[in-house]
Amino acid sequence: QQQQPDDGRVLDGPQAQLERYHHTAVVHPAGRRMLVFGGRGPAGARGDLLEWALDGGWTRLAAAGHAPSARYGHAACVAGPHM
Repeated sequence: QQQQPDDGRVLDGPQAQLERYHHTAVVHPAGRRMLVFGGRGPAGARGDLLEWALDGGWTRLAAAGHAPSARYGHAACVAGPHM
C-alpha cells in the first residue's frame, strides 16, 4: 500500500495502522505527544514522521527543515523542543 503525502491530516481507521518495526518513538512531555519516525515496513525503509497525541489520534507530520532520509534501526531523543 502506497503511503499518503505528509499533509498534517489526522489518520483514522486502517490508515492509522501504519505497519513498521525498528523505528524510533519518543515522548515529548511538553507537547503531550509521542513522535514516531522511520522504521521498516512491507515496502522497505520508511522516512515518515507521525505524531500520537496522548489524548488520542495519529497525525502525519512534515519535518521542519532538512528531513533525514528513510531509515530503520536508528536512535532518537528529545532535546528541548526537537526530536
